[in-house]
Amino acid sequence: MSDTDSDEDYFSRRHRRRRANAAMVVRTIMWQQSISLMDQQPEHIEVKRRRYSIRNRVLHDAIMMRDYFTGGKLTYSEKNFHDRLRMKRELFLKIKDNLCERDPEWPQGIDALGIPGHSPHMKTLACLRLLDTGQSADSIDDYVRMGKTTLYKKLKRFVRNIVRRYGGEYLRNPNQDDINRILAENEARGFPSMLGSVDCMHWPWKNCPSSWAGYYASYKGEPMIVLEGVSTYDLWFWHAYFGSPGSNNDLNVLNTSPLFDGIFDENAPKVDFQVGGGRFDMGYYLTDGIYPKLSTIVQAYKKPTNLRQRCFTKMQEGARKDVERAFGVLQAKWNIVRGPVEHWDEEDLEFIMLACVILHNMIIEHERRDRAWRTFGDEDYRVYYDIVPRGAVNYHELKHEPLYNDLRLRLINHVWDMFGNNMAPEQAEEAQYMDKP
Repeated sequence: MSDTDSDEDYFSRRHRRRRANAAMVVRTIMWQQSISLMDQQPEHIEVKRRRYSIRNRVLHDAIMMRDYFTGGKLTYSEKNFHDRLRMKRELFLKIKDNLCERDPEWPQGIDALGIPGHSPHMKTLACLRLLDTGQSADSIDDYVRMGKTTLYKKLKRFVRNIVRRYGGEYLRNPNQDDINRILAENEARGFPSMLGSVDCMHWPWKNCPSSWAGYYASYKGEPMIVLEGVSTYDLWFWHAYFGSPGSNNDLNVLNTSPLFDGIFDENAPKVDFQVGGGRFDMGYYLTDGIYPKLSTIVQAYKKPTNLRQRCFTKMQEGARKDVERAFGVLQAKWNIVRGPVEHWDEEDLEFIMLACVILHNMIIEHERRDRAWRTFGDEDYRVYYDIVPRGAVNYHELKHEPLYNDLRLRLINHVWDMFGNNMAPEQAEEAQYMDKP
């Protein structure tokens, strides 16, 4: 310290230096801590925002209308329309109009920017294309100009509206007039008082939750859901029961199905008929060998021992193919019920399957069925109408094996009397020889 500096100046400078050094140490420590915290923090990930796609739906809606509905000369003919949507244009417009009346979201709307939304024609066409092709929603986005989320939302509304609007008419129980026509049709085929054929179809469920995979696993090892159906010769489904897990066989599905509920609660029609000298008061269904021996079921012989049984087995298996053909046509029209379905919710799957069955029946009625069948009038389709009910029957009375054997034996003789003469002479002589006691 020089002589000119006072003690007060010396201590003041010393205090400032110490304070500056302390501040530098604090800044160094804080910098080191910030570096360590930066090393511990995760890397910044850029958030991907939803990209808005300009689809020009107004333009493509006009193109679709010119292709199929309006304009002087349509781009695609009636045959092209039928091949792509599985129905005629007249039936398509009927369904579209009914959906517009039922669903307030189905008519064309205006968005917040004042741009018209999708027309009801485009919404209906998009849903039918999804059911027809069975592909993902992205595969038809280039034509219908709808995003995947919007398409699946419209599809769910479409199938629910179809089931609720047409289910009471096209999935109804047969009335007395229907039964009379069915019985007359089957009697000409050698099976008097036959109400149809019963079988099951298995639908693979690709996106089944892992926790349910064992419950729905079928004999093939993959999750499936079962559809039980009753069909007649014209491929019309009179009964559709859907929802049983694939782990059940046809017999277990029948035990939970409402097919015979009408017999148990006195709502089944009383069908009186005579065959082979015997009198019966209940109709019957043709099935394969897995079903139980009930008095309302007729099965073929696994190993026929004579020509009468062979003739009966051949005719029974041919008539039983009605439901197999109906399942085949259903899967050919609506590919979504053929391959593994990719939807998640079980309720959505049920509505999709029932909607496809209803649309199948609507197409059968509109294109193939005799117009005389449509004599519904103002009936209530959900109950039997003008049918003479029979007394209630419990399951033990229905499972009557002597009555089952008696009905089948009399049908064997009846079928032989109708079709046995069509066999070769040497086979007929063999049958007469084998049938002698």
